[in-house]
Amino acid sequence: MSRVAWILTALALVVSACGGDGEDARDILQDTAANMGEIRSGDLNMEVLFSAKDGERAGFTLQGPFALREGQLPEAQLDYTQIAGPETATQTFILKGETAYVRIMGTTYELPQETADEIGSTIGVSGGLAAVDLSSWLENPTREGREEVGGAETDHISADLNASATVNTLLAIASQLGGTEPLVPLTGASAEQVEGAIETATVDVWTGKEDRLLRRLQIALDFAPAAEKLKDLLGTSLDFTLEISSPNEAVTVEQPTDVQPFAP
Repeated sequence: MSRVAWILTALALVVSACGGDGEDARDILQDTAANMGEIRSGDLNMEVLFSAKDGERAGFTLQGPFALREGQLPEAQLDYTQIAGPETATQTFILKGETAYVRIMGTTYELPQETADEIGSTIGVSGGLAAVDLSSWLENPTREGREEVGGAETDHISADLNASATVNTLLAIASQLGGTEPLVPLTGASAEQVEGAIETATVDVWTGKEDRLLRRLQIALDFAPAAEKLKDLLGTSLDFTLEISSPNEAVTVEQPTDVQPFAP
C-alpha cells in the first residue's frame, strides 16, 4: 500500500472509530460502537508492526494532530515513519486549507490537486464507514477496570478477536476507500481459513468513562505454526495500536512556508 493510501486508511479509521457504573463490558462496547463518527479532532497515534521469525520488525507509525471539516479537506499534520529492522525514515504529510503537502528531509512540497481531492472524497464517505460495526470484532469481553489514557479516565475492556469479522470490516473499509462495489464478505470455508491461520487474537479497548469515545484500540495477532505462507509473507505476529488523545479539542496546523513544487 502506498504512503498516501496509509494516510487515507488512518483518516478513515479515525472517522469510523471516532455511561457509568453498573454497565457491563458488552454495554460499554455497544455504547462506544454507537459513537462512531463522533470524534472530529484530536491527536492521532497509530502503529502497525509485523514481527518476523528472526526477531526483526517492520511496519510504520503515524502521529500528529487532525481536525475533520464537514465537506472540506481535513486539516492535519501527520508524521509517517517507516520501520524496517533498526532503520526508520520519516515523512510529514500536511493538510491545510484545500491543499496537501509532504515534508521530506526538511523540504516541503505541494502535492498534486488530485491527491488532495482523493483525500477529500475519502472523508466524504464517512457516513458509510460509521455504519461499520467494530463491536462485531469482539468476543467474550471482560471489564478490566478504570485507567487514565491521554489525561482522560477510561474503562478498559479486553476481549478475544473474531478474525473473520475483523477482515470483513477491513474489506468494507477498502471498498469505501477504493470507491468500488462492496467486496464480498468472508463466509463458510473462507472465514474458517482465516480463523485457522491465527493462533491467538486479542483486543483491548479503552473508552472514555464519561463520553464513551474511543481513546485507544490495541490488537495482537499471532499466526498459527501451520500458516507457513502467511508467516513467510507477514512474519510471526502483528501488533496494531490506534490511540486518539484530546478528542474534539481544538488543534492547530500551521500553514507551510517555503513550499516547492512536487516532482514525482
